Amino acid sequence: MKMVVNAILGIEMQAIAEAISLGERAGLSRDVLPEVLSQTAVIAPAHVGKLSRGIRGDFHLILQLAADVRAVMPATSAVFQVNSDAIVTHSHQDFSVVMQCVEEINAKKLSSKSIAS
Repeated sequence: MKMVVNAILGIEMQAIAEAISLGERAGLSRDVLPEVLSQTAVIAPAHVGKLSRGIRGDFHLILQLAADVRAVMPATSAVFQVNSDAIVTHSHQDFSVVMQCVEEINAKKLSSKSIAS
């Protein structure tokens, strides 16, 4: 059951990280975003504490269980793919690692766009 719940939490945390990054790039305060989001119905109570503490790197275990029982999990696989280096290297850290991955991807995209222009 823990792996099932963590799969959902992990995918949702990726979505939250992307939304916070979008808000920040649109000019909203990074300090205010998690606080305001945590007060909405969109953020589940299970995520409120994780906005500051975070999740551990259970994705490998989740995907292993999925393979063992022959369950297809494309969203979980995509989140693992995006965050795999950070999850392996920094599995002891909090949700800020997922935020950092999203920010690095956006910075690379912005950088390559500037070079192409």
